Amino acid sequence: MLSRTKSSPKPYHHVPRISGFTLVEMLVAVTLVLVMMVLFAEVFQIAGGAISKTRGIAENDQRSRTLQTIIKADLDKRTMRWVYPFAASEDPAAPESNIGKRQGFVYISENNPFNDLDDVLQFTVMATLNMRSKDNSPYYGQAMNLPRGGGSIPNFGYNNQPDADDADLNPNSTGLSTVAEVAYFVRNGNLYRRQLLIREPLSLVGNNPQPADNSGNPIFVTSVSGTAQLAQDIYPSSFPTATSFWADFDYSAVFTPTPNGMSYYARFLGSDSLNNGGLAISAIAAPFNRFGFSPLTMASGLQGRPKEFTTINAASATDDLSTFIGRFTLQECSDVNFRYPQYTTSNGNIPTDPTLFLTLDPGDRSVNSPDDFGQGIRRGEDLMLANVHAFDVEVWDDGVQGFVDVGDSTLAVVADYHRNRRLNSGFGPRLLGAANETPPTIVNAVYDTWHPKVDIDGTSGNDSPPFRPLLLVADSTLGGSPPFGNEWKPNYDYNTLGEIVFPTSAKLPFGQPFFYRCIRTGRSAGVNSTDYLAEPTWTRADGLTVIDGNVNNGVIWQAVDNRKPLKAIRITVRFLDTSTQQLRQLSILHSLVD
Repeated sequence: MLSRTKSSPKPYHHVPRISGFTLVEMLVAVTLVLVMMVLFAEVFQIAGGAISKTRGIAENDQRSRTLQTIIKADLDKRTMRWVYPFAASEDPAAPESNIGKRQGFVYISENNPFNDLDDVLQFTVMATLNMRSKDNSPYYGQAMNLPRGGGSIPNFGYNNQPDADDADLNPNSTGLSTVAEVAYFVRNGNLYRRQLLIREPLSLVGNNPQPADNSGNPIFVTSVSGTAQLAQDIYPSSFPTATSFWADFDYSAVFTPTPNGMSYYARFLGSDSLNNGGLAISAIAAPFNRFGFSPLTMASGLQGRPKEFTTINAASATDDLSTFIGRFTLQECSDVNFRYPQYTTSNGNIPTDPTLFLTLDPGDRSVNSPDDFGQGIRRGEDLMLANVHAFDVEVWDDGVQGFVDVGDSTLAVVADYHRNRRLNSGFGPRLLGAANETPPTIVNAVYDTWHPKVDIDGTSGNDSPPFRPLLLVADSTLGGSPPFGNEWKPNYDYNTLGEIVFPTSAKLPFGQPFFYRCIRTGRSAGVNSTDYLAEPTWTRADGLTVIDGNVNNGVIWQAVDNRKPLKAIRITVRFLDTSTQQLRQLSILHSLVD
């Protein structure tokens, strides 16, 4: 019988447990990853935005520094150092005229005081003036070489031509001068700086700024028919279809008829045109000699006016709807149709004619009618800054002790540059008189240092400048009959120290440069006086005194300068960096006091 034995237990085999993520854990992990990715994306986005913003700020800062450097450099070199307008018929030789510091001109056009995109700043500069800046670097511009003929200067066909002004014996189509005319304005969101050299010929060819052939005949002469007057057909070789004057010559020149009236020529302005002590016909301070102003050949009342709008209307206020253009750009001036100032445009127009109706291209806002100037070859060379939202020029007003817009009617009545303080409301780009300036946007709001011998309105006598602030005004100039309250009186007891008088109208200098303060009381001279029989000879310098009447007990008067020159301007430029949409505002405060 078989016995049953107890069998050995089966060996135990451990099956490893396979672990994994549960669905909940997976969802949590994915969520965390997504959150972290979003956070990193936001961090990178913020960092990228900060970098982009910083780059935009840096680029705007660079543009601001460049713009400020150029504008301040120009203002530092302005030729009008004592910025005060000449009075009508003022004597430049008078001891108080300060003529040595009143060369060239300064022009500020505010136009609509409530619009910061229609201002014009234009003035003359001289590189060698070192009162504010020691940089004597001259100004350069284009000057096409005129190769024909056979001059004594090697490689030059004509000795007296702009290309030779830089003293380079090899023609390089480059002109040089230490004197220039500059203008700032905005068109289509672009800030432009037009620079035109005022010619300084080499001394070996004389001091005549008008380029001439080697026989002394002027080069830039064009007959009425449009064919070059000289037999050699000097410049341009196939005028008017080949080129235009300002395409090849960055020089200040004036549209001028020849004495016989049969031809015209571009009259170059020389450095002597800065002299305001000579005849108005040659001084650049006379408005009709400046860039962008109508020439002397215009009819009376139209000459010497700035062309700053597409059109103006002398009969009504409808020109409020016209478009501001500022000045003609270099692109427009270099178009073959422009031709001015050597001749009229292709359609026979004077482009700066105040009554000429212009239309603009809807794209680049260049003039396209009645002449199309949109194809000029020199595009963007005068461009200073793009995407400009404001270019505002303000002047310091002693009356309100702050910077103001010229001609603003909302200023306090004590303001020197309130619209009602204008001496000449007719001068400016508008032909409207003061009575028609009913909308506040239609005004001639102009500051101009002027010239003492110009007649813009065509009436008899020289015209006053638009503004010429004074501390006090002689009662005799306000109309009425004598005796006048603040006019000197003969044989009169002046018993109040500090009392103010002006000379009688017979002895009152043009522009009322001085009034006189009593510093010793007494009796004035006069026809019944045993000491002096006439009005004193008034002193003509600030602080000097004169005895009026008896030496011992007569009045002593002290001269007080009555004039208020412009002390400072503030230029505000606001522009946009389109890549970052960063808006930057630059304010340039510039003192005009040396």
